Amino acid sequence: MASHPRVAGVVIPKVEMDTVVKVSADFFALGKPVWPIIETAKGFVDKSHIVRLIRERQGEPFPVCVILGRDDLAASLRIDRAHMTPERFGSFFLDFVCASRAEGCDPIGPVFNDLENSTGLTQELVALRTMGFTGSLCVFPNQVKDVNRAFAFVTQEMRAKYASIRDALAQASTKGLGWVICDGRKYDTADLAYIDFVLSQET
Repeated sequence: MASHPRVAGVVIPKVEMDTVVKVSADFFALGKPVWPIIETAKGFVDKSHIVRLIRERQGEPFPVCVILGRDDLAASLRIDRAHMTPERFGSFFLDFVCASRAEGCDPIGPVFNDLENSTGLTQELVALRTMGFTGSLCVFPNQVKDVNRAFAFVTQEMRAKYASIRDALAQASTKGLGWVICDGRKYDTADLAYIDFVLSQET
């Protein structure tokens, strides 16, 4: 089934270090991207190793994504999944983002299972994007539009602002400087990673 041309990639649930190589090997051999879901306590502890392994084996030009599976992970940790939110478990979510980014992978947020709570969905997507998540897993068709908008939408004002900052940093570099002041705030070359990310998004 995975070899069918219309299958863009393979999501593997319950990924842990002692199973990820065996389970993913055949899919990699097909030239298909593999996107693991980290959703057990054991998988979360080993997430950096899992992400590194996926990054090493993933062929170009496929994006390398790692998904946080909140519901099953909460059950594994004996936590009510309704309480495991970015607001209450911010450091937990940010730790996942750090492990993903450190290996050059995109962190993908969890499914939002409250189907009728569109306000809650929007609030969570904003929180996830603010923390550095690139997207969010979605299983309900009527949520796809909101998820895509939350992670891909950049206003013309945002694009103009960051393009201006990027130009200012480029001009500063010609004078041997690595920083500038724009609108009262200091920006330096370390900000280019985020600036280029914003400019790469669709309006």
